[in-house]
Amino acid sequence: MDQTGNVTHDPVKINKAFGNFYKNLYTPQINPSEQSIDSFLNNVNLPRLNEDQITNLDSPLSLSELHEALLLMPNGKAPGPDGFPAEFYKEFWEQLAPTFYKTVTSINESQSLPTNMNSANIILLLKPDKDPNSPSSYRPISLINADVKIICKALAQRIEKITPHIIHFDQTGFIKGRHSDDNLRRLVNIIDFATIKNQEMTILSLDAEKAFDRVNCKFLIAALHKFGFGESFIKWIKILYHNPNASVRTNKQTSNRFFLGRGTRQGCPLSPSLFAIFIEPLAAAIRQNKGIIGIKTKHSHHKISLYADDILLFLSNLHSVN
Repeated sequence: MDQTGNVTHDPVKINKAFGNFYKNLYTPQINPSEQSIDSFLNNVNLPRLNEDQITNLDSPLSLSELHEALLLMPNGKAPGPDGFPAEFYKEFWEQLAPTFYKTVTSINESQSLPTNMNSANIILLLKPDKDPNSPSSYRPISLINADVKIICKALAQRIEKITPHIIHFDQTGFIKGRHSDDNLRRLVNIIDFATIKNQEMTILSLDAEKAFDRVNCKFLIAALHKFGFGESFIKWIKILYHNPNASVRTNKQTSNRFFLGRGTRQGCPLSPSLFAIFIEPLAAAIRQNKGIIGIKTKHSHHKISLYADDILLFLSNLHSVN
C-alpha cells in the first residue's frame, strides 16, 4: 500500500512505495536549532566520563582491536552492497590487514567515508501481528558493508564498557549486565507495593514509533558532548553517521538510493548504545522534573523504566504529566 492508500501487487510499484516511505522517514521533519538543543541539555544533570574513560575511548583504533571486532562478528549474515561478508575478511585477514588498517587511518584523517563504504541495502522484516500491506509495519534492517561494520564493532566494544556507568539503571536495553527481566521484576514489585499500600497508581506504556529511525544526529552529538565524550571518539561518530545513503530491497527490486538525514541504522553494531545515549537525557529530564510524581517506595522514587524504545511511566498522579 502506498502513501495514498492504493494497494498494488506490482513488484516495481511495491518497491517504489517502500523506497518513498523510507526516504520520507529518514528525512528530518523538524530541525531543532543548536540553541534549543543546548537549552534542553543544560537543564538536565547527566553523569560525565572520567579521564581514564575518555582516554580509552579516544585512543587510535589498533589493528588487533579491529581484528578482534571482526572475529566477534557472526558468520552467515547477509553482506552489504559490496557483496563481501565477514567471512571473506576472516579468511583473508592476513593479506587484507595492512591495506585495511591504512584505509581506517586515512578515513580518520580525512574525516570522511568513501561513498561506496557509506552505502547500505535496507531489507524489511514484518513485525508480529502487523498489517503486511502497510510500509510502517516492517522493521528496516540496514545491510552495511563488512569493512564499515568492523570499524563500528570496534568502537561499539569500547562504548559498551562505559554505558553501564553513565546510563541510569532505569534503562536496561543493550546495557551490559542488565536484562529485560529487570524491568519486569521492577514492574511487578511496584504494582505489589502500590496494592499493599492501597496507593493510587497509573502506568503508561509508550512505544515510540520508528524511534531508532527518528534519532536526530545533531542532538546525539550534543548528548555525547554533554556526557563528556572526547573529540576523537565523537569524530568517529560524525564520520560514520554523516550523510549515509541506502536503497530498499523488496521482491528482487532495488529502489533509488537516498540519503539518511536521521536515524541510527538497525544493523549497525553502534546503534543500540548510541540510542541508549540519545534517549537518556529525556529519561533524566523526567526523573528530575519535580512536577512529575511517581511511585515513592522506602528508598526510591520510581518514574520511568526503559528497554530501548519501550517506555513505562509510573505515576501516582496522572495530572502531573499534563
